[in-house]
Amino acid sequence: MDLETSIARYDISREYTEGYQKYLLSERGEQVQTEFLRKLQQHVTIGDTEKLKDYLRNEKENTLKQFESTFCGNVYKKCFDINTNNFDEDSFFKKMYVINDGMFPEQEIICYYEYKRLNDLIDSLLIKTINYEKQNTQANIKANNFVVIGGDVNVHDNTPKPETEDEIRDKIFDNLKNIIFNPRIFDTYEKLLELCLCICSYINLESNNDKMCAAATNQINPEYQNEWYYIFLAISESDVVIRRNFTDVNFFAQMIDWFPWLFISNETDRFEDLKRKFAKSISAERAKWKYGKSKEVTKINDMWARQKSLKIDYAKLTRLHSVASQLKTKLSELKTKLQKENIH
Repeated sequence: MDLETSIARYDISREYTEGYQKYLLSERGEQVQTEFLRKLQQHVTIGDTEKLKDYLRNEKENTLKQFESTFCGNVYKKCFDINTNNFDEDSFFKKMYVINDGMFPEQEIICYYEYKRLNDLIDSLLIKTINYEKQNTQANIKANNFVVIGGDVNVHDNTPKPETEDEIRDKIFDNLKNIIFNPRIFDTYEKLLELCLCICSYINLESNNDKMCAAATNQINPEYQNEWYYIFLAISESDVVIRRNFTDVNFFAQMIDWFPWLFISNETDRFEDLKRKFAKSISAERAKWKYGKSKEVTKINDMWARQKSLKIDYAKLTRLHSVASQLKTKLSELKTKLQKENIH
């Protein structure tokens, strides 16, 4: 069969639909959206719809520029009519088909799927924001309830009264997953939320601490991945986890599920890269605390006794030992309390 006949028989719609659906269901497809929303949360203040629109428009432009710099994007440009603002998708896929000698270029065309997913997401958020502002303007209410939290986008219902702390927490921590903790102890959403907020107190969330939980005197800086080790250690020693599930990777999965906005990767990082870097940072910090010939990992209560011999920075330990020891105490107290409640 010659190439011209092959193209004539080529089912553009079927190949595109199947390929795009496969991409959307893939880990890569899911992470593209997760990473975009995570970065958006870091750059846009809750309630600032003007900044949200500016950010989305800039990202739309940047996403297009990045896509057009690829080979696939160059073919895309040739199929886009600037005057009518129309993209000839049929022509695009046929060109890609011809370039690849009559084969559907699934791997090469991933970059198009990625661009389309981001572009559609940005357009959707822009439309939501603009419509939301229009509704509020017509109702003579200031548009201040648009918020992006927890890996999802929420447009709150208009209401003249401020939300309570409990309402804000429910929206931030909706559908908490339990990956590492003992389900016999934390057997309800309320108990899991109590656990989450207990840990949250020892993480520096800046202004968001007040919205979620009272900040502890000493906290980790979540931007320094090695500092998460002290959260890890406190959880480990308080015995609130399922041991076989409590690995560095699963700890990362738990924390990114609960606090997704704290884990920002640069534009070239993928989810697997971020997970690998996090686990490596935890492992490296743990290695600093291995003691003696047996390379025993130092427990929280022994840290100060071994500080000088292990050459751990005094100022650093003052803060992070406080985090680990106090969080361990709080988690142990919470465990005891919940176990008593379960008995009764």
